[in-house]
Amino acid sequence: MVDEEAIEELIIDLFEGELNEAGFQQLQTLLKQDPRAKQIYREYALVHNALELQAQAVDPLAQKVVPIELIIQRQRKKQVKWAAVATAAILLVAMMGLRFMQFEPNAVSASFEVSPGARYALSHVEGESEGENLLREGSRLELSQGVVEVVLTNGVRGVVSAPADLTLHEAGELYLARGEAWFDVPRSGHGFTVRTDELRVVDLGTRFGVAVHEDGYDEVHVYEGKVLVETSYASKDSWELGELASCRATVTGKLESIAHGEGKFLTQLPRSLPYYHWGFDQKDNVLDVGGVLQELEPIQMEWWSELQTIDGVFGQAFRSDNEHLYRGDWQGVVDEESVSIACWIKAPKGQNYVRQVVGWGRQYGFNDSETNAFYLYVEAEGGVVVPGISLGGYWVSAMTDLSDGEWHHVVFACNGSDEAIKAPAITCYIDGKVCEVKREWTERVARNADGYVEKRTAGDWRNGNPVGIFGGRWGIYNGWTDGQIGLDELYLFKGQIGAQEVERLYRDNAVEAP
Repeated sequence: MVDEEAIEELIIDLFEGELNEAGFQQLQTLLKQDPRAKQIYREYALVHNALELQAQAVDPLAQKVVPIELIIQRQRKKQVKWAAVATAAILLVAMMGLRFMQFEPNAVSASFEVSPGARYALSHVEGESEGENLLREGSRLELSQGVVEVVLTNGVRGVVSAPADLTLHEAGELYLARGEAWFDVPRSGHGFTVRTDELRVVDLGTRFGVAVHEDGYDEVHVYEGKVLVETSYASKDSWELGELASCRATVTGKLESIAHGEGKFLTQLPRSLPYYHWGFDQKDNVLDVGGVLQELEPIQMEWWSELQTIDGVFGQAFRSDNEHLYRGDWQGVVDEESVSIACWIKAPKGQNYVRQVVGWGRQYGFNDSETNAFYLYVEAEGGVVVPGISLGGYWVSAMTDLSDGEWHHVVFACNGSDEAIKAPAITCYIDGKVCEVKREWTERVARNADGYVEKRTAGDWRNGNPVGIFGGRWGIYNGWTDGQIGLDELYLFKGQIGAQEVERLYRDNAVEAP
């Protein structure tokens, strides 16, 4: 667990010029290793930058909006050294109020369309709005899953992938707090600007993408033309970035070149939630991976033993043996993001076994106190066979017995929290119908300050394993067999699919509506 107070002390000393070499090296190490440390640094940098700009009589809202809660929270940490923050915060809030009063709530600046399965919240300066796909100056769009296409009145077209949070400041400027966004800017939109907490990107006639992630630094990728990129801190760094070039902000507020993200962004609105698909109809012992996500984040799979195929529901299927089989290089859907797993399973009967089918993250077994994993498994005991999802110290299993030795369609869709049990909301479907589930957790499972069990699936920064198929052998620790599970038509969705999507997969093996 990161020591937030210690990190804050180091960051404040850095901004005040009091950090020695040893402290600087310690801070650098923490920022490289822990995403929470990066987030704290960015919050402090935002406040520090805004206060410096205010002292220079520069409008900080031309840079970004600074939450008063954050200013007050940070002010408490070193009251003696930062005694002036309270006064500055009041001035900043007053300036924010004046700036917001300048919005024209009836001026439509953009329209938008969302992909099937998308979930979003739209608010305007004057309040919440329902059933209206229009953005005005000051409108905020929070996208929890799916993709949105935004078309501004100046002709700029953007495609934004969830999780995302964007605010339209005016027809020529957009603030991106989170998400991956690609923009196509015509001549009529010349000068279009995208702001993040770390960057200001000004179009100079181009197609470009901006990526803002909580666990990393903001990135810009140019695909055609050029852009002007500036860091958003008082001591600015500014680059003119040309075609097929990419850069990102750094912990010091400077810019650095990074590998170009070819194919990193969606450029069209998809007809479904983003997904991967394994059909298991391989040729020449090569297993193909398809789907929208494979085009953006290609998975490279590694063999651990020879592939065994059997007749499936739709063509060929895959069967586990007694070894690890497949591991990819994709880190999975991590932390709180919604995710769904859908597949056909054929489970052997007359044995006792527990077998991981597909998943990722960090799993320490059934006594795990953390929730750093997301694994679909099949468990057989006493003649009863059930599928389930393990998050580590919290797992959800179906109440439907699959011990007949036939193929069954299994779906687990996870999204948000179940308020009644204060744990992730996971819905199970068996053969196209909602199935009752049993929820269990270890007595010492980790909960947040509000008592909720969180989905905190580990990525590579927390030593999580990448996606694997039949990658674990839990049953051997109980003296059980491995269970030779049949697997066909495997889908991994970024987002929670619903009853209609489940029905299409079950009936037609189809993702998109006809």
